[in-house]
Amino acid sequence: MTLAKLPPQPKLENCSLEFQYEIHERRKTQNRQWAIASIVYSLGCIAFIAVPSLNSITKTLWRTAQLPTTDSMKSVAVLNYSKDPDFTKPIQKGDVILGYEVTSGFGKRVAPISGASEDHKGIDLATPEGTPLYVIGNVESKDGFTGYGDVFCDNNLFGTNKEGVAAYVKVPNFPDLEFVYWHLKSCISGRLAVGSKFAETGNTGNSSGAHLHFGVRVVGDWAALNFKSEWQHPTTGVLRWSLEGKEPQKVANKSTVEKLRNAIAGQESNHDSKAVNPHSNALGYGQVMPENIKSWTKQCLGEELTEAEFLANKSKQITVIDCKLKEALEEVGQTTTDEDLKVRKVASIWYSGDPSLYDNPRPQTYGTGSYPSIREYTLQVLDRYKKQ
Repeated sequence: MTLAKLPPQPKLENCSLEFQYEIHERRKTQNRQWAIASIVYSLGCIAFIAVPSLNSITKTLWRTAQLPTTDSMKSVAVLNYSKDPDFTKPIQKGDVILGYEVTSGFGKRVAPISGASEDHKGIDLATPEGTPLYVIGNVESKDGFTGYGDVFCDNNLFGTNKEGVAAYVKVPNFPDLEFVYWHLKSCISGRLAVGSKFAETGNTGNSSGAHLHFGVRVVGDWAALNFKSEWQHPTTGVLRWSLEGKEPQKVANKSTVEKLRNAIAGQESNHDSKAVNPHSNALGYGQVMPENIKSWTKQCLGEELTEAEFLANKSKQITVIDCKLKEALEEVGQTTTDEDLKVRKVASIWYSGDPSLYDNPRPQTYGTGSYPSIREYTLQVLDRYKKQ
């Protein structure tokens, strides 16, 4: 007997939006029922199942299939959403995002504290406790769903999670992805409107200090995921969106001043706003000499700051640095139109006070400290400038 060939199963994304949404809602109901049944069973076996395992089970059950899936589990959804290089730029250690420094990048690293991962599945952003986080997404997504995000909070009730208080967020704009936020102070679960505050950053779990761990996972339905997922390198646009509560506007190019500031701060302090030079006592992000603090802050901020006040306020440091870099750019712009030469002369002003010394090969010293020649310094700053 020959069996009749069954017609091909239609793909979900080819069905009507009404049908997709119905499946979406039914999956959520089934998953809730499955999760409850699993938790009840697990609690019955509590003598054999450790609490951390129970936490892991409930989190995995929730993650598996809340939104419609796609054929490509590894699609780069962020690139599909936006081609803007400022939006899709992978976040790197040392980047400054909305005034907060990235203190640990994605991938292999030296664990900052005992028990921390050496293969970092996200990035760490040095946010103070209480920094608000918002649901990303558009009011109307490309898939036709109205603007919302599904937020699941693990409030670490038993205090056993290394992640501390954690949030896992899915939004229709990025159906293949789950956005992960760890070490939070507080979190609100549920279906929330885009732009709504859902959490505050904190210092919970296995943490070396107040910060946000931000990660991005490729996820899908239960069968396709098979309890596994792939972590993606987080990108600048999505994190900015989470911090601002609105989609970042496209920026054609970074300003010359911003690129110079990033290059000089990388060279001077490795982007450490708390750095103090042991030989000169130069301070902060751009290593400003102590004798310049009062006059520069008065000029650029309209108020005189003490050394301690300057060192404690990163955003004011950046304002002062940008102010003085603009001044230096105007000065060197009167002598050359060559961009490379402008960058090197501005770097020479920052390092020595004299733009004409940009190619001086003599090694520098300060007290007992030895430093690169002005030529080496300006070339290194130029290299950092060009890599942005």
